[in-house]
Amino acid sequence: LVLRSDDPDEGEVRVALRGAGLIPPDIAVVPESLGEALFTGQRSVRALTIENRGGSDLGFALLIEGAAGGGTPPWLSADPPVGTVPAGGALDIAFVFDASGLVGGDYAALVTVRSNDPDEEEVTVPAGLRVTGAPDIAVSDGVLDFGPVFLGGTAERTVTVRNAGVVALTVGEVIASPGPFALEATGFVLGRGESRQVRVRFAPVEAGDYEGSLVLRSDDPDEGEVRVAL
Repeated sequence: LVLRSDDPDEGEVRVALRGAGLIPPDIAVVPESLGEALFTGQRSVRALTIENRGGSDLGFALLIEGAAGGGTPPWLSADPPVGTVPAGGALDIAFVFDASGLVGGDYAALVTVRSNDPDEEEVTVPAGLRVTGAPDIAVSDGVLDFGPVFLGGTAERTVTVRNAGVVALTVGEVIASPGPFALEATGFVLGRGESRQVRVRFAPVEAGDYEGSLVLRSDDPDEGEVRVAL
C-alpha cells in the first residue's frame, strides 16, 4: 500500500500487505432425515454424520426445534451440539430419541446445522418419532439390604413399583427367593402414574450370608422382567 504526500522527509510511505488464500469448508450431512419408532419409556440413539469436504476447518452448532415451534422438544437431544470438523474429516453426532412419558402418536422436529460453510450456512434435517403407548415399569431400588438379623428374628424392607407409562401396567408375578426371603404380594395392576409398595421379609434360619432376588414380571414391552437384588 503506497501513500504519497507533501511530507518533506517522507514523501512516500509503503505498508506491506500479506494474505493467504484458503479453500473454504464444505459441509455435507448424512442422512437427510432421522426417524425412530418406540414404545413409551424406550430410548434409542441414531447417528447424524457431519462431513467436511472442503479444505479448511468446519465449525458447526446444532439447533433443535419442534416442527410446530415451541422450543426444543423434550424427546430429542444431540451430543455434541457444537464442534469442529477438520478438512476432509467427519464427525458422528449421537441423537437420543426418548419416549419416556410420551403418549402414543407422531412427533416431529427440525434439526438446523449452522456452520461456517460460506455457501451453505444452514442445513435442515427433519426428525420424527412414532410412539406406541405402553406401560413402563420403574422400581425405586435396585438392591434391598436387610443388614444383620438375629436368628429367630425378621427384618422388612419395601420397594416401590411405579407405572411411568401411559397405559395400565399389569404385574403378573412377584417372586422372592430363596426361602429366607418372602413376601405376601401377588400380581397387581397399576394405572398411569400409579405406584405400589412391595414389602419383602427376611428371616434367616441359620448363621451366614444370604443373597437372593425379588423378581417382577409384567407386560412392559421392553422390561418384561425386573430383578431387585436381596
